[in-house]
Amino acid sequence: GSMASNLDQSLPGMARLQEALKAKAGTLRTLGIIFIVLGSIAIIVPEIATIFATTFIGAMVLMSGLTYLWLAFHMRGAWNIVLDLLLAVLSIFAGLYLLIWTLEGAALLTIIMAAWFIATGVLKAWHAFEMRGVHGWIWGVVSGLVSILLGIIIFSGLPGSATWALGLLLGIDLLFFGWALVALHGAVKRA
Repeated sequence: GSMASNLDQSLPGMARLQEALKAKAGTLRTLGIIFIVLGSIAIIVPEIATIFATTFIGAMVLMSGLTYLWLAFHMRGAWNIVLDLLLAVLSIFAGLYLLIWTLEGAALLTIIMAAWFIATGVLKAWHAFEMRGVHGWIWGVVSGLVSILLGIIIFSGLPGSATWALGLLLGIDLLFFGWALVALHGAVKRA
């Protein structure tokens, strides 16, 4: 419509982005379908997705630790070296822990995730309540309460929720991202 053309005129980069996306529309659809399939698998077998996610996070943390270790030997100044060595030891330990004791690592990550849901839920609800003069503020409160509820459900389900929570949430995220890419494909094709 006219709003889109006004946006394109005011932001020439937007038109270039639109053309680039249109040229890769098939890739968007393909990636969207892949993410939908992966998300669906993770939702169907969240235990396997949880192990995969924990292993992946462990590998990334281990790699960061090895990078800090390498960096420590290339830094100048005692304080910089000490900090990088400390980061290396903590990261290598955490990464190996997640890789070697995957189920225990999943439980630890699940506890952290549940606490994160509760903390961010409280902050989102509080922030929305502070904006109660703004139309639609209640939806921020609802979002915060849903986050708190998710955290409580995950906490109350421990230790059992440690086997499925990460995988299920990863699956939901992948599924929605996949559908977003498919929707973007459709919008780009129509533009």
